[in-house]
Amino acid sequence: GVCVVDVRGEVDGATADVLQRHLEEVLAGGDQNLTLDVADVSFVDSSGLAVLITVHRLLGRRSGQLVLRRPSPGVMRALRVTGLDRSLVIQS
Repeated sequence: GVCVVDVRGEVDGATADVLQRHLEEVLAGGDQNLTLDVADVSFVDSSGLAVLITVHRLLGRRSGQLVLRRPSPGVMRALRVTGLDRSLVIQS
């Protein structure tokens, strides 16, 4: 199945652990595909990007996929600067 999670606000050192735990709980149900709607994420730093990479790798081991839906300009900029826009699936 596909699970969709809306992510809002800032994803940084103060919030990345909370997001990571929430996504681990969501994925404990066995979903192979996860869509993160990140249209309302105003800022993401390296901690937030690390969460995305971790989830991407986890789903890859399950033959699943992480999709980032409607990334905000700030998120898109961070993905481009780090090259993650070439390895993560992005839906506009």
